[in-house]
Amino acid sequence: DNTPSEYHTLYRLEDIDKFALQTHLHKLAKIQSKDRVLQIRAYMQAIFSEAVDQDFLSKDPARKVKVPAHLRETDKTVLTWDQLRSALDHLELRDRIILELDMTNALRPSELFGLRWKCFDRAAHAMALVETTYMGEIRDWGKTKGSLRTIPISRDLTKELCAWELECPDISPNAFIFPNNDGGFIDTGNYRKRVLHKLARDLKLPKLTFQVIRRSI
Repeated sequence: DNTPSEYHTLYRLEDIDKFALQTHLHKLAKIQSKDRVLQIRAYMQAIFSEAVDQDFLSKDPARKVKVPAHLRETDKTVLTWDQLRSALDHLELRDRIILELDMTNALRPSELFGLRWKCFDRAAHAMALVETTYMGEIRDWGKTKGSLRTIPISRDLTKELCAWELECPDISPNAFIFPNNDGGFIDTGNYRKRVLHKLARDLKLPKLTFQVIRRSI
């Protein structure tokens, strides 16, 4: 969540009016993409509509909230094959495997960082997605209905995972394949800033995030 902390104040539903919602949306339009602002407005209207239906409110303050006139364009950055290969060439084994899994199967970071060693089937060259990570929690469901599934991986990627297995500090079945320093799962935001953003600066790439990689592939 990249929203500044001052936008995280909690309010009672009955204390929120149309002006407050419109002001909030205008502030978000300055820092978020067009798609994100439209999504937030839709959520906002759905929440308050439900609040009225459930008799928590007598009037819907979000019903006439308008889309801000000036919206940031949706990021459409993509990388070339040479740029993607260059990124892989400059990474250590663990991080290279993470990006290779992302590039070959378009995995979301929530899916990548929830992988445990029991998910890795060497003989079948496959990886089972059985849970995801989000906001510091493990979930037994994914973003979409088909998110949790078994995916094929290449023989070369299987070899790399076996090589990483020799370096990984904990390879017990329930241990995370890509653990943080405490043995838990990696935080997506921290990884993005510490690894992907740094790599983009070092290689002078226009941008490097999991979303950019998915879009490029």
